[in-house]
Amino acid sequence: MSQALQKILLFISLITFSLHSQVTIKTGDLKIDNILVANNTISFNNNPSINISLDIHMQTSDGSIDNTFGNLFLYYKKNESDSPTQVGFQSIAFYTNVYYKNDTQFNITLFKNFFFNIGGTLYAEYKNNNNKIFQSNKIPITSGSLIDPPIAPPTTNGSIATQNIKYSVNLPLTNSKILISSNASTYFDLDVFAKRSDTPTEISIYLKREDIGTITSEDAEYKKVYLKHTLINKPNDNYISIKDIPIYIEKLDFTKYTYTLKVQANQYNSNYTLLSAQTDFIYQDNNKINILLVKPIEYNTIADSQTLTSGQTSAPFTTQSPWVDYTIYCERRGCISQYDYRYVTNFKWQNRTQNTEWADIPQANTKDYSPNKTFIENTYYRRIAFYDDGQYNISNTISIILNDQNNENTICCNQNLPLRTSQPQVITGSISNSNNLTYQWQICTNPSYTPPIWTDIANASASYYSHIFTIEASRGTGNTAFRRLLKQNSLTVSISNQVNITRPESSTVKSMLTPGNLELSENDINNTTIYPNPFINNFYIEGPKNINQIKLFDSFGQTIDIQKNQKSENLIEVSTSNLLPGVYLLKIDNQNFSKTLLKN
Repeated sequence: MSQALQKILLFISLITFSLHSQVTIKTGDLKIDNILVANNTISFNNNPSINISLDIHMQTSDGSIDNTFGNLFLYYKKNESDSPTQVGFQSIAFYTNVYYKNDTQFNITLFKNFFFNIGGTLYAEYKNNNNKIFQSNKIPITSGSLIDPPIAPPTTNGSIATQNIKYSVNLPLTNSKILISSNASTYFDLDVFAKRSDTPTEISIYLKREDIGTITSEDAEYKKVYLKHTLINKPNDNYISIKDIPIYIEKLDFTKYTYTLKVQANQYNSNYTLLSAQTDFIYQDNNKINILLVKPIEYNTIADSQTLTSGQTSAPFTTQSPWVDYTIYCERRGCISQYDYRYVTNFKWQNRTQNTEWADIPQANTKDYSPNKTFIENTYYRRIAFYDDGQYNISNTISIILNDQNNENTICCNQNLPLRTSQPQVITGSISNSNNLTYQWQICTNPSYTPPIWTDIANASASYYSHIFTIEASRGTGNTAFRRLLKQNSLTVSISNQVNITRPESSTVKSMLTPGNLELSENDINNTTIYPNPFINNFYIEGPKNINQIKLFDSFGQTIDIQKNQKSENLIEVSTSNLLPGVYLLKIDNQNFSKTLLKN
């Protein structure tokens, strides 16, 4: 073979190897605010921010592990010399279908002020296990101009313009009213145009309070309920978007006052000396924004979170029917109560992932919903219920968790308690190696119910959990279930196995922590203190007189040997250094006085 032919064959083999290991990566199905984009260009138009969704399709003929496993990144750049900004990430594994393929969807939000007068590009990069990088086509981003301040609505002084007022969950207000209920605070967003120079401007959002039916000469500051302060101090800014402005229900009294929304702009010089102060009402459709108290929407709950294996289809969600209670209860003899439960009929379902924000699900506007699909990442769902008066209520969040992310979250173990007064041992669990994960324990008081109703346990955020039963188990309540959630940025990423604690049932309900016929007088009981609780190596009993008998029981009802040291006439030290961590029951004077203690 000639040397020239050998060079040609080597050149061909190099080309073949290069093509064989190549990963093609393309973007597709580009949508802006859920509308398909035909020209494959991202444009903000007049929007300060837009929601982007797009698919990344990858294909290769090289099925080696080093090539078909890697990471996919989504970037934007303002220009070619700009450092890329990462806005999306996903671990990748190709699947076999003639060629090796992968399809990944990203959902992100872009903000217009990042690209003002510059524009940019959006693109994806795949890095395989050999650290070889493959890049997609680039999607142009056109910025246009910043939003021009709107024409100010009719105001008392025409000084401050506002727009885009909406609830913080991106729901618009209706009929120029912010509706709040008696059992929850409300948050809203607002854009303010108030900057007039390069000097700092302080924006204050507050409620103006007016007496019902009377006019008083109260101090003007007393009639303000301040909600939020913020400062514009960047040169040339004349606009600010204020997020999550709170209206705390406990600060308002609708029996005495009405409330109207206002804004105040204080302008300062460079030494922060006040130059001017302007106030204005906040308007929607030329109407002042009023705050109204409404009957709350109740029972807007959905169930239950699911853990799926690869390729498994999710089951339908289970939902309750929310209502607004307008029942009139009579408290005098001869009066008939009027029961009036008005059911909610308008709904909206939303979902999100760890890397995206909440987004509406198209055509999902009924009480019930089922994804009825397989998943490639953890996904979260919630339901928003709307009532006729314009108020809304957001349900709890349920999670679809992929099983391969659940390995590090296990708890132990089932317990059968021998006595009705027994307390369970500590429920232990595996410990996550990730620093950014938190724990949340849940309880289900009736695991046989379909679906089981799980409730978060307040302040139960350690890797282990010690439960204390406050009443004896009655008929049908002898089994209680527990599980543990692993959370990242408040979203569940893993659901543990379930453990059950079973107790003997009685025909009557009886408190386990309230003393019965005591030998100690009531005054003695009220003045008997056991501390610290939880304890480590010892605890103390301090009371008004000598205590004759002390017994300590474990959660199985077995008596524990203790060392009692009478420190003084009224103080006893109990040494417990030989005890394992757990829950214990202390009985004083012939087992009549009882107290549940926890050892750490």
